[in-house]
Order: sequence, then C-alpha cells, then structure tokens
Amino acid sequence: KFIKDFKSEQFSISLMKGTAKLTDLELDGAFIQHVMMIPPNTEIRSCSCNELSVNLPGMTKFNEKPVLLTLDKVYLNLEEPETIQPLPERKKSHKKKGSLTGSPLGNRAGLNNIIRDMKIVINEAHFAVKLLPRDEPNATDPWRPHLKFDLYNVVIESTDGHWQVAKLQKTVVKDSEKKIETSFKLALCRSLSIALVSEKNPQHALQIVDKLPVEIHVTTVTSTSSRQTLGVDLYCILDEVHFSWNQISWGLIVKLFS
Repeated sequence: KFIKDFKSEQFSISLMKGTAKLTDLELDGAFIQHVMMIPPNTEIRSCSCNELSVNLPGMTKFNEKPVLLTLDKVYLNLEEPETIQPLPERKKSHKKKGSLTGSPLGNRAGLNNIIRDMKIVINEAHFAVKLLPRDEPNATDPWRPHLKFDLYNVVIESTDGHWQVAKLQKTVVKDSEKKIETSFKLALCRSLSIALVSEKNPQHALQIVDKLPVEIHVTTVTSTSSRQTLGVDLYCILDEVHFSWNQISWGLIVKLFS
C-alpha cells in the first residue's frame, strides 16, 4: 500500500512477528499525500525514506490501539500542477492467497480502518515544491519560485472529538441514517521551517517561517457505503508568529500569492 514496487508477501511474513523494519525505500506518493494531509493542489513526483518501521498491537487490541508507522527521514519532490486532477476512484481488490485470515488485515474493511487509525511518527520530513512560473512586469523571463519545507518531530494520531488521544472506538463517530462517519486526527510538529527559493538565485533563500511549532486538527467525513472522502476540515494553531521581512522580501511574498 505505502511502498512502491514491493512484494506484499515478504512484508506480511515480517508483520506476523508484530514488527517490521525496512530501509532505503521509494514510498507511494498517494499514500504519503493522504497520511501527511498534503493538499491535492500539489503532485508528488518522488518520495523516499531511509528507514521505515511498523509495529502492530496484539491481535486482540486492534480495536483499541493503532498500528504505529515510524519514518526516520522522508524526502519529497512535489510540483504545482497546471490543472488539479480529481482524486482517483478506489479500485476493488480481491482476496489473495496467503492473506492474514482471521485478523483485521485479512479483509479490505479492516485494512481501511487500520490505515485510517494509524499513528504516524516522522523524525524528519523535507519537501521541495516546484511552483508554476509567475509572470513579471517588464521581465523577459517568468519568475520560477520553489518552496522548501523542513519538518522535525511530527506525530499524527487519532483522537476523540475533543482532540484527546483515546481508544480507537471513541475516535470515529458514525451516523447510520446519513451513512457517514466522522474521524479526528491531531498532527503535532515541533519545528516547521518554510523557505522561498528563486531559481535564478538559489543560494539566497527567503526564510518565511523558521522553526515554528505547529498543531493541526483535522476532521474527515467519509461515506460508509462507498468509503469516499466527503469533506475535510483543517484547523491550524500557531502559538506565536514572528516575521522580519524587508521591502524586497515582502515583494517576493506578494508575488508568490498574487
């Protein structure tokens, strides 16, 4: 699901022991975009990780405790697309021989719930985002900016509706009449830095945000019949923000969002 060109049979054998560790991986961009809540107005071109580990709770604890996915260092290259493509429809899958019969991993519904409830720990994440060229007045060539994101000590986990970590049964609210379920995720990042880099002068990056702690609350509404995401609400909390930009720096910020 989250590793490109990897044989699931090999991974399943390791998971039977309750833990697995892999190194030097190319990760599936769609999965990373989902678990890290990266907006769909960017496309992941490549995503690699130096070390990944998975820890399973006891077989009787799947309804109470999440699977723990730990990523050491993640590197992503993203691009701003000219047109935003709709999210692909989920493909139907068939049970294969060698599946984990009798466990939540042995059926699609159970696997979807495990992914939804998964706790993600990322020690470092580094994003390079190539933006579309911006036209400049009286300039022969368009401005070609890039954004650079550096995140440290990221933890994403399920909570109840009051944003408190709880048993998994309390982290999803189901409405049988409307056939929807609402889930809650809390994302904490100890240090977020964002820099604006110009293609013409990459050595002189403009630091937009520098080592800022961030807390994000994510509420997701999903159809229980089709498993399609119907809506996502994000609420970002910043304890404090300090900006120190000169006139040239402010001009670059204005150009970026204009």
